[in-house]
Amino acid sequence: MSFSYFEHPDGEDTIRKIAFTSRYALMFGLFKSTVDVVLIDAPKGYLQTAAKVLSVTAPFVGATAIGTGVISMSTNIRQKDDPLNYVIGGVVGGLSYGLFKGKLSTALNYAAVMGLLAHAFKYNYQRGVKFDESEKVIPNDVSIWGKYHDYSSVRQPPKGWIAASD
Repeated sequence: MSFSYFEHPDGEDTIRKIAFTSRYALMFGLFKSTVDVVLIDAPKGYLQTAAKVLSVTAPFVGATAIGTGVISMSTNIRQKDDPLNYVIGGVVGGLSYGLFKGKLSTALNYAAVMGLLAHAFKYNYQRGVKFDESEKVIPNDVSIWGKYHDYSSVRQPPKGWIAASD
């Protein structure tokens, strides 16, 4: 059974929402750390490589979990379901990411960016824009056998069809 972030209202089912968002943060963190290790900084040895992967991935997962938890907590405290909860969660998540990295200027920059992105996410979701792939509806005509589909603009008439000019 797939889980959708908006399956339950904000402030409910917090643990599953944290796990849901952290899964995507983990995938992004592993991707970014792989790019760092392979293309930018090539550490020597398995231990240094694992430490580099952990130092890149852990802040993403931690900040995402903190931000999601703060969104839920803010919704429960304020008793409102609006974009301000997401701004609060984004700012706290951005601050925690920047502080994981160890610089206050980085923390403030990430707080501003994540607050704006979280506001845009909730604002657009309230207006019907779907970001969650688990809610996507795949059309019936899309399949792995698409190579057999006739994509020409003018199709041949079916067999037995008689044109009006005949």
